[in-house]
Amino acid sequence: MAVVCDGMGGLAYGAEAAQIACESFVETCKSAPPDEDTPAVLDRAIQEANRAVAEMAGRRQCLGNAGTTLAAAAFSAEGLHWIAAGDSAILLYRNGALTRLNHPHTYAAILDARALVGEISRSAALEDRQRDALTSFVGVPSLRDVDASIRPFPLASGDIVLVASDGLTKTLEFDQIEPLLAEGPRDPARSLVEAVLAKGRPHQDNVTVCVLSLAGSGKRGGCLGAAVVAAGLCALALAAARWPE
Repeated sequence: MAVVCDGMGGLAYGAEAAQIACESFVETCKSAPPDEDTPAVLDRAIQEANRAVAEMAGRRQCLGNAGTTLAAAAFSAEGLHWIAAGDSAILLYRNGALTRLNHPHTYAAILDARALVGEISRSAALEDRQRDALTSFVGVPSLRDVDASIRPFPLASGDIVLVASDGLTKTLEFDQIEPLLAEGPRDPARSLVEAVLAKGRPHQDNVTVCVLSLAGSGKRGGCLGAAVVAAGLCALALAAARWPE
């Protein structure tokens, strides 16, 4: 399992919120009964994480003003499961192409939908100053809007799964990320973070990248390897597991 929590810089106690959410999520998953359905475990874990952050915010008297994103990918014999709130990304690299698996909870999605039906112009949607504002995150009084896989997503040998904060996806385009994964570097997570930092942006958002690669023979067999690199205030937890034959 891989989890990335990116504390919201515009809100109070972002780093603390990220750490609390990540630890709560992992502990809930670790203590789950072995026969509990994976999607149910992930949903319960993100709700527990939300409750833990909200309780911290209540103690700090800043309820509704402390939060973090959360993106988690879990691996089982059936395939990949995920759950997310906020704009941290879960990406799949397969056969040279990168695809985003989860949908970001940003105002941009609403703006783009309005532009699609002609309510506003495309330029107005792209230029809106609130475009990057989050519409869901961990730390709200009641977390209702989450993105989760409906069924296990089958993985194949050679697949690479990335879980990353928006510092990666807002800085590098997919066609800039794909060559770094295609090269097969020994430390792909570090290569991606270094590529982000090399942009030298004056207000670069923090970036955390978790890279999990499935190597081995056969469509479902192999070993799940992991690499993690972080730059900035972002909490994460990772457990690598053996992919069943």
